[in-house]
Amino acid sequence: VSQSRYLGQLSSVKKKLQYKNLINTNFMDIKAFIILSMALFTIGMIGVLVRRNAIVIFMCIELMLNAVNLLLVAFSKMHALAHPMANSADAQIFVFFIMVVTAAEVSVGLAIIVMMYRNVHTIDVNFLNRLKH
Repeated sequence: VSQSRYLGQLSSVKKKLQYKNLINTNFMDIKAFIILSMALFTIGMIGVLVRRNAIVIFMCIELMLNAVNLLLVAFSKMHALAHPMANSADAQIFVFFIMVVTAAEVSVGLAIIVMMYRNVHTIDVNFLNRLKH
């Protein structure tokens, strides 16, 4: 009886090790997602700080939001793999709401840029600074 119990425990441990190896070999490491997200966010931030064209600034802001979305989904997937029984849809729902707000931002932002171009005939952000004075 004790030998069969020992074999049962051994097979349980073996299944757990196989499951852990399956997680490590089939999915990318979270570090890769963090590095990619940091790179995308940095490119977006540099683009916002350096560029003068309103449309390019707008696209860089979108790039930063997508970098945050990527990181949220990656952490959600990591949490789902670590805790298979937990509800792991929270981050995906949050990402969905971020995408909805981003779509609203795109529509309002592009409308503002079109109206600015109709009135001033340029989309240079520095020219708008001169309009204040």
